[in-house]
Amino acid sequence: DEWRVAGINAFVSALYSAVKSYGNDKIFSISPSADIEKNKNELYADCELWLSSNGYADIIIPQIYFGFEHEKYSFDSMLDKWSALPRHSDVELLCGIAAYKISTEDEYAGAGKKEWQNSIDILARQAVLIRNNPSYSGFVAFSYSDLIRTEAAEEIYNLTEILKTEK
Repeated sequence: DEWRVAGINAFVSALYSAVKSYGNDKIFSISPSADIEKNKNELYADCELWLSSNGYADIIIPQIYFGFEHEKYSFDSMLDKWSALPRHSDVELLCGIAAYKISTEDEYAGAGKKEWQNSIDILARQAVLIRNNPSYSGFVAFSYSDLIRTEAAEEIYNLTEILKTEK
């Protein structure tokens, strides 16, 4: 396992260097799974190292694609786990949010599986938490095509209204 982690770290560092060879103004970002332990133990991705060290990524965007009612991984608990990690001053932390779940059933959320169908303010509430957490520089919504779906209109309106307000 250590050998695999070291190999992935070497690959990510080399890829970062390759991108930077075209100029320091080029940005290299990584969007790992939100589950920090799974990243390292199953995917061999040492996101903690990448976040706390220069030379792996300019931006880390954990895919915190969960609602507040997810039984195993609530959005707010995962947001806090990532913000608690040590971060190098040259590495930005953004939060990946799940626009693709708007108005859908989340089959992996247990008792919270209907949350995305029953709520129209999940992304807005997430944006408020992200905005109020000084570890995060912002968020990235996945995916654009889901932001323009008819079923997403109310959710996106509510998110837009939050974004218009001052911190």
